Amino acid sequence: MDDDSVMEWIGGNLGSGTTMLYPCTILKGKRSKADHIGVAVATAGQHQDVGAKVIHIGQDSSSTIISKSISKDG
Repeated sequence: MDDDSVMEWIGGNLGSGTTMLYPCTILKGKRSKADHIGVAVATAGQHQDVGAKVIHIGQDSSSTIISKSISKDG
């Protein structure tokens, strides 16, 4: 990402049998920023492996990762 750029990820996992999701952002530019927001919902028989990753290379880069999950009936 270039100087002063912004990457925003918004993800929702709601219904497959097996889910793997790990978005990744590489912050190379000065003052670049990333926001990752993820919500996962699973019921009986579903398997979810989710998260996020940000690699900070650029000077004064910043990020926020928010991940929430709901598990019901198993």
